[in-house]
Amino acid sequence: MSKRKVIILLTVLITFTFSGCWSRREINELAIVAAMGLDKTPDGKIELTVEIVRPAVLTKGVGSAAKGKSYWIVEATGETVLDTARNLNLKSPRRLFFSHTQVLVFGERLARDGLLQVLERISRSNEVRRNIYVLITPGRAKDIIEAEPDIENVPGIGLRGLIERLTVTSKGVGVDLKDFLAALSSKSSAPVATKIEIIPDNRTREIWPGQARGAGTAEGQAGPGTVKSVELTGTAVFHEDKLVGWLNQEESTGLLWVKGNVQRTITVIREPQEGKIMGIETTRSASELKPELKGGKVKMTVKIRQEGDIAEFTGRAKVDTPEKVHRIDDILAKKIKEQAERTIKKAQGPLHADIFGFGEAIRRKYPQKWAEIEPNWQQLFRELEVEVKVQANIRRRNLTTQPPERSPF
Repeated sequence: MSKRKVIILLTVLITFTFSGCWSRREINELAIVAAMGLDKTPDGKIELTVEIVRPAVLTKGVGSAAKGKSYWIVEATGETVLDTARNLNLKSPRRLFFSHTQVLVFGERLARDGLLQVLERISRSNEVRRNIYVLITPGRAKDIIEAEPDIENVPGIGLRGLIERLTVTSKGVGVDLKDFLAALSSKSSAPVATKIEIIPDNRTREIWPGQARGAGTAEGQAGPGTVKSVELTGTAVFHEDKLVGWLNQEESTGLLWVKGNVQRTITVIREPQEGKIMGIETTRSASELKPELKGGKVKMTVKIRQEGDIAEFTGRAKVDTPEKVHRIDDILAKKIKEQAERTIKKAQGPLHADIFGFGEAIRRKYPQKWAEIEPNWQQLFRELEVEVKVQANIRRRNLTTQPPERSPF
């Protein structure tokens, strides 16, 4: 057989071999997981709760709500994550599929004991994507997964939307699995994640007879049920793989100032002339960590730069001269400095966790010094001298130098 004929024959064989999708999975054979939560039971077992999308209900449109929810909650327990997942498959008529999972929620009990064993298995999965968000709750992850949604048909999608809207407030961090694993493997930075809680409120939601209930509604029969809202309330702080404490929303903003990640937040200050409330909207922020080695000791300087606009003012005074604007700049800079220093103090004090990347900044500038202090960095971090410098600039006053005159009527 000639060389030309051999090449043609091989080409035809390869074409037949690779035609089609040999590993295809039909959607009607899969249980698509939108969210999953992991807890540790009192007897030390792993509890896995998943939210499975019901496409048949979603495609029926408006008016189908009474026929069932658009998702199904199911849970199982086991000795390990893999064992729990296998037990969960015994309850699902379809194979669990995790490639569309939006959020991963951990309960406090599991997070305090350590996430290394759990994350080791999850990171090996070729289905779980690295861009899913990591959430930590002071209660049970199961309750977050079971909470009733307000707008989205699928709660997992709603949770992801909540995290992505954090840029509007800058009162918490949005951390995906990729970044969490990177911080976990780092010797110079401590991991953080989004804190989420169920907050009871005074609203009510109509509950249909026979409708399945979750942690988001109060117990009872048909009629109005009290809603428990899911809310992002700050930041979870880790040392290595163990949860060590929390930052509230103000302290979370301080963390973002230090890291230069504040976007579109409103900072409330008192205008100097009248003492009235003024809201400054940050449009841009940046930070620089500058370690300095003196006498064998390291000092850290945090330089924060902020630009923003006057978004709201309850007073009557005019903001029409550079001098007045500079005075507002100084007050704003002081407020930002206080937020950053409060967070740094808490991280050095009760938390003992370098969540700012100070160690990484030292490693980059002074690699030999870092090699010397790395084994004792947690202790040295507590004693590290940190100076915060803030430069704030009001760029725009939104074309208004004075509020409208009061009506004479």
